[in-house]
Amino acid sequence: MRRILPWISLCLGIASAFWMDRRPERAPLVAGAAAGGWLLLAALSVLESVRSKALVARAARVGAALGSQSLVQLCLFFSAPFYARAAAVPAHWGFVAVVVAAGVVTLWSPLSDAALRHPIFGAALQAVATFAGLDCVLPLLGFSNKVSLWIAVGWIAVGLPLLALARRTRLFAPLLMAWAIVIAFVEGLAQVVPPAPLRFVEGHMGTRVSERRVADAAPTFASAPEQLVCFTAIAAPRGLRDRLHHVWRQNGVRRGDVMLEIRGGRPQGFRTWSTCRGITSGKWTCTVETESGQRLGRVTARVGP
Repeated sequence: MRRILPWISLCLGIASAFWMDRRPERAPLVAGAAAGGWLLLAALSVLESVRSKALVARAARVGAALGSQSLVQLCLFFSAPFYARAAAVPAHWGFVAVVVAAGVVTLWSPLSDAALRHPIFGAALQAVATFAGLDCVLPLLGFSNKVSLWIAVGWIAVGLPLLALARRTRLFAPLLMAWAIVIAFVEGLAQVVPPAPLRFVEGHMGTRVSERRVADAAPTFASAPEQLVCFTAIAAPRGLRDRLHHVWRQNGVRRGDVMLEIRGGRPQGFRTWSTCRGITSGKWTCTVETESGQRLGRVTARVGP
């Protein structure tokens, strides 16, 4: 059985990764798994310190280990496709690679068990799962993308010292790491995280809007028009409401910032647009960003020769 169980776990894990139910109704379950993962991992650490060979003690340790593996898998497998669809810049794909790599580790039970029991790798694996799960599903529960991101960061900052206390190790390193993560996000690390579960569907630039579409979309304009209109469609799951920004730039220089509200539930994406006046020759871009500075997509047009 010891030889067969890892293979059974591998097959079940792969099946779960591909055919998992990812409807918005599952968001509370994933959020609970992401938040409670630290508690179960801490419980596993406490049980590991009890060297009892009794059947009940062994069963408790095995149960805690399997439970930790299942919660981590749920968070990573649920959120990975949303992050992949939201990725818009090369740095985003680095984050997606980390989430996918963490998910691959959990597929093979012996490897997952060894990683979760390790003082460093276990904390890192749980931190990635916690952040990915909370940051992805909290917007489905009514939180803004920005608030969701900071709740995820804050829960990691709480979980690291909690795990250290359970393992009866020194708190200096976990506290230092927690502060480093918080400071890194304050300084702009959020820009490497795809703004899941939002997704850029399409974008056009023109000079006027007709029937909620750009009537004269074009990549170039021979002469400077009176105004430019940036039209974008952003897809999001049903029930999501958030604020985004159209950031206008001319030749890389910031020229305007327009805040827009979006709602989820439309498969073709929620359509919205902004206007910029005082147009002169040059390369104009309209970047769609979250309130945390995460980029969703960009529309570009060249004005003049």
